[in-house]
Amino acid sequence: MTARNDDDSSSRRRQKVRDILEYDAAATPRPRRRKSATSIGVSGDNNIVGNNNTVTVIKTDRIIKREIVKPQPGVEHITEEQFAKLRNLIDEIIRVESLTKRDPATHQRVWGALARKMDVVSNRMIKFEKFPAAEMFLRQWLGRLSTAKSVIKYDDGLRTRRIKYIQTNMKVLLIEDQVRKYMMSKFGAQSLTELDQPQLDQVYRYIAGLKRRPGS
Repeated sequence: MTARNDDDSSSRRRQKVRDILEYDAAATPRPRRRKSATSIGVSGDNNIVGNNNTVTVIKTDRIIKREIVKPQPGVEHITEEQFAKLRNLIDEIIRVESLTKRDPATHQRVWGALARKMDVVSNRMIKFEKFPAAEMFLRQWLGRLSTAKSVIKYDDGLRTRRIKYIQTNMKVLLIEDQVRKYMMSKFGAQSLTELDQPQLDQVYRYIAGLKRRPGS
């Protein structure tokens, strides 16, 4: 009887120990699992880089290389002297337009029109062989202005320009005798100073017509 009681007592002690161990195990908090390494996300064209806590914006500039073409005066493009002639013609166009027009052309407008006519982005890039065409474009513009009655009325320098144009082209085109015969047959005059303004304008248009003929 005594041995059985000892076995029961020993069994109870072992159970008590198990209960204590199980209680301690339940009361002790489990260690938290460490989070995995912070993930990094990339969006866009490698412009935004971020993780769970921070976002970093990286600015990437595109480098665009543009080829710069420099004018070659006298070789491929018009010379400085030719450029100056065009500029003087444009100055004269601006001056004449300002006499009578409410909205006269600006230098930018005339230069722009010339650039489009010559198919260039800069007037210094006008091809050397195209200078006569560029000069004619501006002279025709000026000629249209100069024939207007309003300009003839207000522009005191028109007569001087007409005479200079006629004299220059008579020498360049070698048509001095031809023009003087024309003046004699039309007006009975041999000298430009003998002509009034309408007659001078008529001689001007006559020479302009000769210049437009093939081979002139």
